[in-house]
Amino acid sequence: MHSLLRQILEKIGIKDFSELKTQERVVYEAWNAILLKDDVTLDDLKKILLGETERVRRELAPFENSGTKDLYLKAYMNLLDLITKIIVTPEKERAALQAELKRRFGL
Repeated sequence: MHSLLRQILEKIGIKDFSELKTQERVVYEAWNAILLKDDVTLDDLKKILLGETERVRRELAPFENSGTKDLYLKAYMNLLDLITKIIVTPEKERAALQAELKRRFGL
């Protein structure tokens, strides 16, 4: 398990990959494949962020989502948006966005 992903999962109480649901494992594997590359490119990150953003939008569409699922998806969408902004924003603004990510999620 990639150390950054492990830290994030431990923050939310997941100590082992086997605790993830099927869809969560798919997302984890996609992120892990990119983060384990020797040379991660911005295009790699943009592709996965775009794919995840579209998936979350589709999952947010049904009105029958539980309150917990809806809250989780909105929080995840917020995180995806923040990471995307960090990647595409000029360097000066990027530092402020990274500080916000650290403040919000303690990473």
